[in-house]
Amino acid sequence: MRELSQIDQELRQVRRDLDRAGKLDAMLADLGKQHLQQRKKAAEAFERLNRAEEKEAFLASGREAEHETGKLRRDKQEVAQARARYEEAEWDLRDLEDRLWDVKEERAKLEQQESRYQALLKEKEQYLCCTGSSQVPRLVEIAREMGMTDRLIREEQEALQAGEEAQARLKELAGALEQAKGRGWDMPGGYISMQTVQAYARDTRGALSRLRTELAGLTPKDVPLVDLEGYSAFADYFMDGLFTDLFESSGEDRVQIGVDNTLCEVDTLVKALEKELEEQEKTKEDLSRERETLLAGA
Repeated sequence: MRELSQIDQELRQVRRDLDRAGKLDAMLADLGKQHLQQRKKAAEAFERLNRAEEKEAFLASGREAEHETGKLRRDKQEVAQARARYEEAEWDLRDLEDRLWDVKEERAKLEQQESRYQALLKEKEQYLCCTGSSQVPRLVEIAREMGMTDRLIREEQEALQAGEEAQARLKELAGALEQAKGRGWDMPGGYISMQTVQAYARDTRGALSRLRTELAGLTPKDVPLVDLEGYSAFADYFMDGLFTDLFESSGEDRVQIGVDNTLCEVDTLVKALEKELEEQEKTKEDLSRERETLLAGA
């Protein structure tokens, strides 16, 4: 029979793997939903681009009349907008596919850990039955609680990092919008200016999507101060409407308001995660002290 310390060491590692597998399952479910939605968006954007290019080509082939010049200019603008939307949809789709592949690979490596965990529990149960220590029941309970606390700390740290990244990207986007103000797609230099906004917005959307995925591994019971469902709905609305507003008349103001509101939401989310993380770390310290007390008096 192995020593208890050897069994506990392997149990801690396997428990970490199982906690990670649970989070990966939640991430895969969320990424799968996003992937289906994004594939549909990319297909629709491709169809709109094709129609805009066909319309532009038709007018360009017969633009002798002066009055057609304005129409052609507007159609060129429409093509540029359609192409920007399509490129955006394709970038989001590739980003999601890359993350899906990475998560699937990591999850596959943890496939056998559940059976190993059950075998280790049985081995430890047999060992404890042989010792008969009165401290054993509480020590086992503390180990279970510390395992849950460690999982929450890791997941909240990952969500907090994703939140801080989203904060940084939103601030960059807000600055780019300020510089591009008043320079629409059809203004001199406007296409380049709006491409810069588009690049920052792409990074922002990716950061918000990753934050949503990190939050998918948490539950309201895990982080009662965080409105997980409300955040996901807000992020979806912002990411869906961002580029539509950019291409519409006076849409820049709506985008700026949307960015400011989203930044406010993420700021609130980050503060709540920080508070929850502090609570979990305090819980872990309390459990560690209780464990030390029990072992010292054994």
